[in-house]
This record gives sequence, structure tokens and C-alpha cells, in this order.
Amino acid sequence: MNTIQSQLKLNLPMPMKIHAEDRASAFGMTMAAYIKHLIAKDIEELEKKHNLWADEARAEYKAGKTKALSSKEDIDEFMKQFSK
Repeated sequence: MNTIQSQLKLNLPMPMKIHAEDRASAFGMTMAAYIKHLIAKDIEELEKKHNLWADEARAEYKAGKTKALSSKEDIDEFMKQFSK
């Protein structure tokens, strides 16, 4: 797979840089690999949360606690609760 790459310049306070270097070294990683790892873990956590929310929403729908939004009016009514 050919993925488009990008470079990132990152300025860190010295104590944070030292901490990150120590952590990367402890895992036998370069700083770049360690930062990629941290971002990948963050994405993984967000995906897990999203899946949990989706599972909860499906369960509520199946239990009759929610209804499908099938028209513009349904969506408008639903969105009103967030504009208060």
C-alpha cells in the first residue's frame, strides 16, 4: 500500500522531550515511532468509544427507547434539544 507521508516539526519543552525520549527508549523505539504509536493508540481508543456508543444506541433502539430519524422533521425535532 502506498500511503502519502507528511513531515511534522514538533517543539516541546525540554522536560517533556526528555520524558518522551526516555519512554521511547524504554520501548526500544525511536521518537518518531513512539509518537506514531501514541497517535495510533489515541485513534484506537476513539474507535472503541465510538463502537460502544453505537452498540448502546442500537440496544436502545431495539428496546424501543429511541426511534429512527427518518424525515427532516424528525431530525429537526431531535436537534432542538441541542440548541437550548
